[in-house]
Amino acid sequence: GRLLLRFHHIYSVTKRRNMHQWAEELNIDGIVLTGCPGLLVAEGLSSHLDEFQARVKSQRWKKVTVIAVEEPLTASDLRLSQLPGAQGQLQELAAPATFQSGLSSVGLSEQFRLLHGL
Repeated sequence: GRLLLRFHHIYSVTKRRNMHQWAEELNIDGIVLTGCPGLLVAEGLSSHLDEFQARVKSQRWKKVTVIAVEEPLTASDLRLSQLPGAQGQLQELAAPATFQSGLSSVGLSEQFRLLHGL
């Protein structure tokens, strides 16, 4: 599956470290934009994504919104593992343009538009 989350902001080193640890533990591929707003796109087994989402949302956030939960039909629909350094972990970016180009490079431009409400 694929999970899209929008946060008011992602600055906390502790929360970011937790997300990285959980992604590795649950074999989640993902890309996260730190700052304000914070954005997250994660892919993995649906049961692992459910657990990852529950853990992330259990932390104190000013605001976190589930934008979409997508269920890809085949393994080829899971694309974030194609990003350099994203296999079984989160790739953390601070520049919105880099986040957008990363998603676009693996064919996930529509998910970027969803995260921004476009």
